[in-house]
Parts: sequence; C-alpha cells; structure tokens
Amino acid sequence: MGIILKIAVRNIRQNRKRSFLIGLTIFISSFLLLLSDAALNGIEKQVLRGYITLQSGEVAVIWQGLKAVSPMDPGKFLYDISFEVDTEEQDLENRHALAKLEEYLAGRKDEIKAYFPTLRRYGQLISTQKIDANLKAYALTPESRDFLLNSGAIQLVTGSLPVKGYQICISAAKADEHQLAVGDWVTIEATTPYGAKNALDFQVGGIYANAAGYENWYGFMPEPAFRELFDYDEGYFDIGRIYLQDRRKARHFARELEAYLTVETSVLRCEAYDEASPFFTTNSRLIKAMFNVFIFFLLGMIAIGLRATVRMNLFERMREFGTLRAVGYSRFQCFSIIFSEIFLLSLAALGVAFVCAIVLVLFLGRSGVFVGSAMLNWVVGGERFYPFMRFTDLLFTVCVIFLFSLLATVNPALHLCYQKINDILNRQQRRIVLPAVLWRNFWARRSLEPHVSLGQEKEGKTEAQ
Repeated sequence: MGIILKIAVRNIRQNRKRSFLIGLTIFISSFLLLLSDAALNGIEKQVLRGYITLQSGEVAVIWQGLKAVSPMDPGKFLYDISFEVDTEEQDLENRHALAKLEEYLAGRKDEIKAYFPTLRRYGQLISTQKIDANLKAYALTPESRDFLLNSGAIQLVTGSLPVKGYQICISAAKADEHQLAVGDWVTIEATTPYGAKNALDFQVGGIYANAAGYENWYGFMPEPAFRELFDYDEGYFDIGRIYLQDRRKARHFARELEAYLTVETSVLRCEAYDEASPFFTTNSRLIKAMFNVFIFFLLGMIAIGLRATVRMNLFERMREFGTLRAVGYSRFQCFSIIFSEIFLLSLAALGVAFVCAIVLVLFLGRSGVFVGSAMLNWVVGGERFYPFMRFTDLLFTVCVIFLFSLLATVNPALHLCYQKINDILNRQQRRIVLPAVLWRNFWARRSLEPHVSLGQEKEGKTEAQ
C-alpha cells in the first residue's frame, strides 16, 4: 500500500495546476459544509435550551386540556390551558391528582435533578405609552430564578430577576416598546381562573436580553405576587417542569409517571419534552438536513465535472498505467492509485477547510452571529446564535469526501483498469459495458475458487505422503 501512496503523491506533485483546481473546489464545499453544520448546531442548542428551560422541562406535567393540543402546534406551551375549578368536585379531583404527583416524585428523588411547579399566564401590561396584551406573566421562586440564570436561557441587561415584593423583569423589546427603565411603574391586569378581573402595580426591577420573539413576552415576577394577581390557590400550577439526572431517560420516566397519574383520574398528564412538541426538537435538524442536501448537490455537480477531468487525465496517462499492469500491478492496485490521488487531494483540502472553519467558529462562538429582531430570530431562538462544532460533524464530512472521491473516480478508473494491457499501452480505449464486465469478472473468480481449493488439498496430501 505504501508504494501506491507514493505513486499517488508523485502524480499530484507532477500536475500541480490540476491538483490545485481540484483541491480548491473541494475546499469550498468542505468549508461550507463544516460552517453550516456549526451554525445549525448553535441554532439547535439555543432553540432547545429556550424550549426545555422555559417551556416544557425535560418531562412536562400538564393538565388534561393541554394534553389535547396537537404536539405539532409550536405554541402548545404558550397557551393558557391549565386546571379547571368550576365545581367543588373538580377541585377535589385536582387536589387528589396533585397529591399523587407529589407522592410519586418523592419516591424518585434520586432520578430528579430539579422540579419546578410553574405558574405562567397571560395578562395586560399597561404603561403610559400603551396597553400590551402580549405579556406572559411568569412566576419565580429563588430556586427557579437561579436555574434560569445558570442555564443561560435568561441573560440580564440590567437589574435582576425579582423573587420578592411587587417587581417585574421584562425583555429589552418590551422596555423599548413602552419606553421603560428600571424603577418605572406599570400596571398588570389579569383574568383569574374563576373569571374575575384583578390589577396590581409593579415596579420594573430588571430587563433581560431579547431572545426569540415569543420568549420576549415573558414578564418574570415573584410567585407570591403572581398568586395574588391571578388568585391562584396554594398547590396549583400551570405546568410542572421536571429535570432529570439523565435526559436520555425522559421518555421512560414520562411514560411511567403518566401511567401512575392516570390510574384513578386523568386530570393530570405527563409528556417527555421531545414528544410533547416535536416542532422544537426537529425543526432545526430539518433545516440542517436541508443545508446538507444543498451541499451534497454542489458536491455532486463538482464530482460530475471532476469525473470528466479525471477521464481526460487518464487518457493522457494510459501508457503509464499500461506499464504498471505489464510489470505485474493488478487492476485493484491501479484503481487504488487513481482513487488515492483524488482522496489525498480531498483530505488535504478538507484539512485546510477545517482549520479555516474552526478559527471562524471559535471567533463567532464568542461574539455570536447577529440576526436582529426580525422574524428570523423566531427560527434561531434569539437575536444572536453561537456556532460550535461537534466531532461527528468532522467525521460526517470525512465520509462525504470519501464518497465524493469514489464517485468522481470509480467510473473512469474502472473503464481504464478493465482494458486489455496491449490496448492500454497503445492508448486505445475500447468501449465496454462496465456492469457486465464486473459481473463476468466476479463469477469468473467464484468459479475458480473450488479448483484452487482442490489443488491446494491435493498438494497438501502429496506433501503428507
């Protein structure tokens, strides 16, 4: 194998112009593939972080009404669909289900990293500028506040996330829209689960950085103030967010909890994050797949053009390969030389592309890629996304380049290798039907195998005698 690689390297050096042009096209394609994968990794991580941290948790405990919403609805966890307390019987049934939930979670503490019974509901933000109905009041405890900050899902611009008093933390978009600053006062109007209207005054205690458009609606306030505003009884919540020690067990945990909760009543249900709303878990992957399809199409077009270049180059070098065949090189060895030339060029181009891509990704991973506050940030999960590269992306790109090298060389190389040696030396390439030739050669080898084995067996018997 070493001599084959030496011959391939020599051929690359002898035709530097051709090698440079081939390497340049592969470099561009590899660079785009690596860069798009890194960018979409950042988008996928950011979208999932916001969804899992703020909306669903890894396992979501929800009420029966929300369970009925289609999993493909991207706004499933943004709706105000929670418990019903129209009658005393409903209240007793709800309380019984909540007690069963607490009992189950208490017995599985070793598997649970965190559990947050979350209160969030739409209200109206009234300032001196306007009345804003797109405010999603979100209750905080000291534990849930620390969790949001440590996860990076909420990044403060100024002030703090309040957990005491009558304060509220709003997004930078809301602050700009209402011309508010820390210390200003606003009124929040709310409709309670019983249908009554309440209103409380809140002081702006903090402003957080903009994220996806739907995440800019949140107004974070202390849980006691939330319960007073919306008249929530103790024990009730809108959604229970459970975080596990091992996220991979989310489906199994959710199914066991679902079965436990629905033995006597079905008012409380349970879903794993990836089953509750597949839109968030699959959308970024679909975008990544679409980008990869575009890159594959580009590589395919390059491979078609490269195949014609390889065919012309091999026609000029027929005597070289005829000589190799004449001195004893097999068809496979000659094919390996041709394939190695393209593959080594591809690996070299990929190496340069990887270095350039990793430098750019490291820089953008710190500063982020700014997309603005337009509708695009609804897709990427924020006004900025932070690319990063996975080892699997590099491995995948190497596999793609290998297939590309094979696609570009297999047809012209095999057409040359299966010519007669005399024809190759005389630079005469006869027309052959390659599949038929390969099929005949395969069966010819298979038919020789029993004879070879029989000859070896007779020779062994003679030696033994």
